Amino acid sequence: MGNETKVDTATTISEIQLFIQKLKADLPEVFGKETTAEKGNPPAAKIMFKGTLRDYILVQDPDVAGEVLERDNAICVHCDSETNPATVLENWMRTLAEEVLAERVKMWSEKMGVSFNRICVKDQKTLWGSCSEKSNLNFSWRIIKAPDSVLDYLVIHELAHLKHLNHKTEFWQFVEQFCPDYKKQRQWLHEYKDNLFTEIPAAATK
Repeated sequence: MGNETKVDTATTISEIQLFIQKLKADLPEVFGKETTAEKGNPPAAKIMFKGTLRDYILVQDPDVAGEVLERDNAICVHCDSETNPATVLENWMRTLAEEVLAERVKMWSEKMGVSFNRICVKDQKTLWGSCSEKSNLNFSWRIIKAPDSVLDYLVIHELAHLKHLNHKTEFWQFVEQFCPDYKKQRQWLHEYKDNLFTEIPAAATK
């Protein structure tokens, strides 16, 4: 059988969605004006999550205040009148980032044959991640907004520093062993860093 080309469907879809969003902003005369029905509803805020721009909606429901759910490609934040939905959503993303990063670091460290000391998820706004000489790994919780393939690249990148605490040729060769398309993932981070670092906006009310 011939060689088959694997397509990263999740990343491709997210790139198309982001491209369309940019076109709508740059060429409103092409996409047209909003309809009367659209004018009658509050505009949904947008938040990037796992590489896809999602509608971010506030559901005023005191019975389940603080709960965050994914519904039909939207992020629904349940709050009461005294709760800041942006804070609820950020805390939810931070917790999820801690869980996912712990799982992925453990899995990749075993595959790569390296050992780390501890993981710390921070509110870093200039670095995606770092590795100290004491084998401590630091990550920005905001990486949970990126596609899984990009998050995996970042984990592999930092774990590779446990073997090569530099960015010389040997380091990139080691990264490439476990992430052959690392250049594509780095490019995604470069192109969409503003979407990941942007603060969580106010939600539209449902």
